[in-house]
Amino acid sequence: MKVMTKTLIVFFITTLLLIGTTHILIEVFVMSGFLQNEATGVKENMEKVAHAIDMEFNNLEKILIDWSEWDDTYQFIVDRNEEYINSNLGDETLIALDLNLMVFVNSSNEVVFGKAVDLYTGEEARIPDVLLKEIRASNSPLLTGSGTSGLILTEQGPMMVLSNPILKSNGEGPPRGFLIFGRYFDEVVLRRAESLAGFNLLAYPIRDSSSLSTGEITVRPINESFISGSYTMTDLHGQPILTVQGEIPRILYQQGRLAATQFLILFTSFYIILEVVIYALLNTSIFSRLKKLETFVKNVGRTSKPGERLSLAGDDELSSLNASINEMLDRLDLAKKSLMESEKRLKNIFEGTGTALALTDKEMRIILINTFFEKLFGYSKDEVEGKISFAEVINEEDYPLFLTHQKKALEGESVTAFEARVKDKYGNAMFCLVSISTVPETQELIVSFMDISKKKILEMEIIELLEEMRWLDEIINKSPAIAFMWRAEEGWPVDYVSNNIQQFGYMPKDFVSGKIKYAEIIHPDDLERVREEVMEYTRKGLEEFAQEYRIVTAGGDIRWVYDRTWLKRSEDGTLTHYQGVILDISERKWMEEQIKKYSEELEKYSKHLEELVEERTKELREKERLAAIGQTAIMVGHDLRNPLQVMKNILYILNDEVMKAEFDPKLKIEILERLKVMDRQIWYMNKIVLDLQDLSKEKTATPTLVNPMSLLEELVEQVPSNIKVVMDLDQKMTAFLDEYILRRVCSNLILNAIQAMPNGGTLKISAHIEGGYFVMKISDTGAGIPKEVLDKLFTPFFTTKAKGMGLGLAVSKKLVEIHGGTITVESEVGKGTTFTIKIPQRQ
Repeated sequence: MKVMTKTLIVFFITTLLLIGTTHILIEVFVMSGFLQNEATGVKENMEKVAHAIDMEFNNLEKILIDWSEWDDTYQFIVDRNEEYINSNLGDETLIALDLNLMVFVNSSNEVVFGKAVDLYTGEEARIPDVLLKEIRASNSPLLTGSGTSGLILTEQGPMMVLSNPILKSNGEGPPRGFLIFGRYFDEVVLRRAESLAGFNLLAYPIRDSSSLSTGEITVRPINESFISGSYTMTDLHGQPILTVQGEIPRILYQQGRLAATQFLILFTSFYIILEVVIYALLNTSIFSRLKKLETFVKNVGRTSKPGERLSLAGDDELSSLNASINEMLDRLDLAKKSLMESEKRLKNIFEGTGTALALTDKEMRIILINTFFEKLFGYSKDEVEGKISFAEVINEEDYPLFLTHQKKALEGESVTAFEARVKDKYGNAMFCLVSISTVPETQELIVSFMDISKKKILEMEIIELLEEMRWLDEIINKSPAIAFMWRAEEGWPVDYVSNNIQQFGYMPKDFVSGKIKYAEIIHPDDLERVREEVMEYTRKGLEEFAQEYRIVTAGGDIRWVYDRTWLKRSEDGTLTHYQGVILDISERKWMEEQIKKYSEELEKYSKHLEELVEERTKELREKERLAAIGQTAIMVGHDLRNPLQVMKNILYILNDEVMKAEFDPKLKIEILERLKVMDRQIWYMNKIVLDLQDLSKEKTATPTLVNPMSLLEELVEQVPSNIKVVMDLDQKMTAFLDEYILRRVCSNLILNAIQAMPNGGTLKISAHIEGGYFVMKISDTGAGIPKEVLDKLFTPFFTTKAKGMGLGLAVSKKLVEIHGGTITVESEVGKGTTFTIKIPQRQ
């Protein structure tokens, strides 16, 4: 670091210390007085707030005494006459008295009468539970002695509560109970206190009162502009419960801060001027002469002329140093001439080799490079010489090998050339042939580099290609897919076939030798079709196509195959070969036939079911409707339940077989989707049977404690993705319900909602306990139901749909009524429909 810079730093640090010391003294002796006066002023203002709040309590207490020491009240607490209530205890009375509640408690601590009102809306309100709990508590301060006053915390906020014994108008007893007044400690009360204090107030409950004292006023700065004062209020038991806080502008503090800042600026200006004067004197006598000497020394060998010297006036240490430097320069000029001649000879040798060379010391720092090194690595001489080492050039994995050869060279051993990975200026990797040799009578080394990257890359590509071909051939032969290449000639002679052709009983040599042509293994009934398709695809110019056909194995068996073929052309575009893979899909074909067979059988059962239901329906309409439904339901259940179970079992086995089979994944997904459709149809037929049985059988409800949320989460899984489901109920809610009845009813109503919204919409389900009833609503945003249809909606066999029996809503109504409940419907065309279920709960 330069002397001038050090001097400036010392001056700077000294100035900072002086300014810091001055600042501390100002804070200690000036600002502390301002802060103390500010805190005193805040406490006085908060005492005004405390007085204003006490006045609120005193005003309420005066009104309380007027009402509690009154003969009419003294009589009412005993006979509870209605005239007193009607005359004195209306909502307008509480509003006029600015009260939120009145509670009359007799000498047995029983609430004789209580009334609460919302002063903002004028509507009747509920008495807070926390107050009722306090009244019921033994030895409550509200109901002992001459009464009390304080705060309680309710759900709606803090409330001022006062109590007084109920006496005669002359103040004599004995007391017949207590009258309790309540007024919320709300914004209105705070604003009245603000008008007296003159600043904004906030009130918030105290969570931890262990460290607070009752009535204590605390002062705490908020920021540079405001300071807060806090006043603690107590509950009925004398414990801190509420803090009232005011924010007061810090006018006195800001005045003190301004004065302190002005003092600090004054002293700082004085210190800076003093330091500038001292520095100017030093610069004139020392620094300027020292700078002149430094500039001359730096320019020696750069811009100065040979033989140029410096002369400083004076007779001091700097003048003596100047004379010594001039003498040293004379000796350096002689040595420089000799060195330049030696370097010229070495450079001619170094640059003329035609190889990338670098001269390095024993620490592997690069001292010198030639032009070929610059071209190979992309560095310039200025970027390399004396600035980087070979650790930045050689790959870190090959660097230990490089160091080993370097050590051998320094020890005088013979070093052979070796391969190593290097990186150029831009991080690009190269393979080089590296050789190391020593410079005689020195610890320096000459390292040469020859780029062999293209050779190494070619070697690696050949190895990778051979490995890939071996791996690909192994995969093909282990897979069920058989690879083929046949010529575009009559009969399709085979040039190549993979070894796994043996799965069909053939050997590859049978085809490659020309003994068997590919067309000869295609089933005769499919050959003409396959040939025509190949010609058509080729004519259209397709580069690839797929076919399915049968082949004949060497043993005479018939197998279905999937053929994926690509066209191979010569350089002039002439078609030469067909190449591709064939895959045995016989099991898949068998599975498709089975699905088709079972689908036809399922369709037959479905038609039979519809015919049977239609036949039974006609019988029901001819007889006494609901009386005959029971007999028909038994017959339908007996006739259809067993076939439906058989069909479901067959479908289960078929689904399991498809999952285990190995064939085209896309086709497997398509088959599984069809099986799901069949399963839904079976479920729908079974639902019709259940609806008939539920409509006809006499049932009784068996309520248990049920969680509706878990049941509904299971049912809404059937809702399609284009319908948004909104659930509005407590996940932990329980109700006494027959789970079977609830499941059947909800399932029917959710299914109706889905059918009403084919293009998507919103399904909303809500449930809650209200007035001793479990109430559930299921709404959709479908097309709605016309008014003329609503009256017939719960009639058995009435339906406006193309599909269905019209039993779902009739069954739902009957099941809800069995439970002692009701089901109603509201609908508006174009907006949607809402079903409401009400089921009574145990008391």
